[in-house]
Amino acid sequence: MKFNKTISVLIFLSTYFPSLQAQVNTESMRNANLTDTLMHVIDLDIGLEKSNEEVFDGSLKYRLDYSPNDNYSAFIVLNYENGYERLLNSSKNIITNKGFGHFRLTRKLNNTFFLEGFFQAGFNDFLLMKSRSLYGGGMRNNFFNKENAKIFLGLGVMQEIENYNLESNDKKNLLRSTNYLSSNIIINDKTNWKNTIYFQVASSDQQDYRLLYETGFEFNLSESINFTFEFNFRYDNQPHGDLGKTYYNIKNGISFSF
Repeated sequence: MKFNKTISVLIFLSTYFPSLQAQVNTESMRNANLTDTLMHVIDLDIGLEKSNEEVFDGSLKYRLDYSPNDNYSAFIVLNYENGYERLLNSSKNIITNKGFGHFRLTRKLNNTFFLEGFFQAGFNDFLLMKSRSLYGGGMRNNFFNKENAKIFLGLGVMQEIENYNLESNDKKNLLRSTNYLSSNIIINDKTNWKNTIYFQVASSDQQDYRLLYETGFEFNLSESINFTFEFNFRYDNQPHGDLGKTYYNIKNGISFSF
């Protein structure tokens, strides 16, 4: 009963935030070392992102992990970011505004294989994306599992619906594969290193593909406070408008868990 109530709350939250929408690397946000039944995490970050323009931004992220038993786990992530460029003889100019909400449910089949289903919605002014929603699922395999290192392979599909602030080619609705390889390495009792690489291809056009890579470190300052550093890189072989094919984001911040 408690599990059903919590899942209902998570689904409600994921649909209540339709304005928080955009494609992000959510695999790296998964809590690979969840031992508590319920865990909350709040991240405060500042960073630099660059495509054809360069901006500084700040973000606030909330994550809720829930694991009622060994067979089921779920998490929801809510994120909002605001960035700006400061020009000479000018006040602060807001040039990027983005956010997303993501919900994922995982079912354990055995010690190495898992089934997953997810829903996400977001927006990203920096990428001229008015709205983006997707839903899908797949399988996850923990093919390398040691005390200090875990590596996962994920294979899946998703339906992707995007609306852009462009006069032409302003909409996209297609089926896309979503495959990833992720690792979580415990360097020592205070340092954790995560890596994830995504490869996503449209089913209707093999030239429409994206490559996303994220790496990050967590440094334990105390039992509930971590210092974080992240680097994100995105390559889009068919970008919209006059956006460049490459995009990167560097950020660091503080993470609070309770």
